[in-house]
Amino acid sequence: MDEDKQDQQFPLGNYCDADGRVKAMDYGMRPLSESMSLMGPAFTVSSPPGQNLAIHRAIAEALPGQVLVVAMSGDCRFGPFGEILALACQHRGIAGIVLDGSVRDGSDIEALEFPVFCRGLAPSGTRKEVAGELRTSIQCGGVNVDPGDIIVADRDGVIVIPAPAMAEVQMGGRENRREGSAHQGRYRRRQNHPGTNEAHELKRFNEGSPLPLAGEGQGEGEGDRAISLTPTLSPSGGEGEELS
Repeated sequence: MDEDKQDQQFPLGNYCDADGRVKAMDYGMRPLSESMSLMGPAFTVSSPPGQNLAIHRAIAEALPGQVLVVAMSGDCRFGPFGEILALACQHRGIAGIVLDGSVRDGSDIEALEFPVFCRGLAPSGTRKEVAGELRTSIQCGGVNVDPGDIIVADRDGVIVIPAPAMAEVQMGGRENRREGSAHQGRYRRRQNHPGTNEAHELKRFNEGSPLPLAGEGQGEGEGDRAISLTPTLSPSGGEGEELS
């Protein structure tokens, strides 16, 4: 679990770039607070809008560390989850909830620091007339979610990783993070070491090669200008070429 927590620290984009099997929920699925994040296997819930009996059942049956993923057709008219249910989740050790609809008691849930990802806030109450379904394949946030899929979420959104692919996705995500850190280091060092043939190096970069460090691959006559990624003004007053 410690390794999972470490993996959660790098951007969701690293997961998405690592493997095409990773699915991102649509942009409407947001955290109640930007500081909220979660990671864990999905306990799936299917419930009609305006009902929350299925959520009560899920809280009673979910295991510690699981994430409740609730399909409600994206209906935002009701608030089927609030402070009392958030407290119940914390008591049960549930890692968080992803709900395809609205919740209520937003400020109280934020104070509890219980991770909630949803489409918005709505104070309207719900009924307990339909049992719904648990541990079934659902659609939430525009993507399919199966029981046990790994859910990772932070301020960037919510992603779903098929459980069988998790080990490969983790390895790919770590590699993407290392490559990104290496590129960032190169760019920062170049700020203090200007002087490369930018056209040649940008061509190499676009072809998939990393930008070299200052002083690498420079022949005679090279190294007189630093790369500039901002437009320059042409003599006529309009925007000139980026690399003039």
